[in-house]
Amino acid sequence: MARIFPLKVKVDSYKSNYSCRFGAPRNDGRKHGGVDLAANVGADVFAVGDGVVVEAAGGFDKYGTSVIVPPMKRVGDFVEMGELIAKVGKQPGGTQLHLEMYDGTESGQFLQPGNLPYKRRGNIVDPTPFMDSWQPK
Repeated sequence: MARIFPLKVKVDSYKSNYSCRFGAPRNDGRKHGGVDLAANVGADVFAVGDGVVVEAAGGFDKYGTSVIVPPMKRVGDFVEMGELIAKVGKQPGGTQLHLEMYDGTESGQFLQPGNLPYKRRGNIVDPTPFMDSWQPK
């Protein structure tokens, strides 16, 4: 399936900054469940592939924000690859896009069901190989 990089400019912060890498250890014993892409506040975020919205949120208190752009996307809405879906929000200590990928559907069991926002499913995959091959929009 064809995919594109989620930002207009391809960055390598998901590889060059250790804490931005998939699986990087965190202070509380968990591991980083995605990759972080350095970006300016307000940078456009594009759908990396065709799909259906499974979660549409305004962000997390101390972990940053992500703003879904009009027309407002709701759970169940279809998005096309390359469609503008969000803007990068503000986060303490820097700004970035956090990207997680999952294998299959949203039906995988949660690894940490009561630990919002870290309720990741067991079918999470490392997006690094995909990120390396994707081209910007």
